[in-house]
Amino acid sequence: MDQLFNAFNSCSRHSNQKMWHAMSLTSGHIEFVEATRQWLPTLHSKSKKGDKRPCMEDWQIAINSLLMLWEDLQKTQEVKFLRTSGLNQDCVENLSSTIRGHRDNPVRKSFVKVCAR
Repeated sequence: MDQLFNAFNSCSRHSNQKMWHAMSLTSGHIEFVEATRQWLPTLHSKSKKGDKRPCMEDWQIAINSLLMLWEDLQKTQEVKFLRTSGLNQDCVENLSSTIRGHRDNPVRKSFVKVCAR
């Protein structure tokens, strides 16, 4: 789970900590999150019912979203790497506010260029 959190909070291109570096074609993120996506449904709570934890379903949604975003960025923008920490809600809200402050009608390319830096 620690590596999963790191994979979703990468903030630099290079890091000595596993999965804490930016996502790229060779970073291992894609393989790691796909393997984790397969593993998450097997987790159950220790309650008598053995119910699945709702947060595990949320993690699967987050993983699917990250993989779809990465695929789209590869096809449309040829992005070389992605710092996933910029996808957290606070960062996204701050980024949106900053871009709106500089442009009356921001377009998608404005967001992609800033996120991929």
